[in-house]
Amino acid sequence: MGASIWHTELCGSCNRAYQVTQRVEQWGVGVAIVWAALAILMDGSGMKMGAVLLAVAAVIVAVFANKLKHRFEAYSKSH
Repeated sequence: MGASIWHTELCGSCNRAYQVTQRVEQWGVGVAIVWAALAILMDGSGMKMGAVLLAVAAVIVAVFANKLKHRFEAYSKSH
């Protein structure tokens, strides 16, 4: 983190929220990779579809966390 997110570094609640968005983003990507790998390895079509849907849901969570993280960064740049 550099001077571009100064407010987020100084404000305790913003900093905690920013850290949570980073963790959720990383978690979402990791979970998506695991579910995608399981979908590849599964034989049953019903289970495979469920794993794919869970992988897609995890990617969506990661994308929204990333967007929120960027909002914190943009807010910090403007303040």
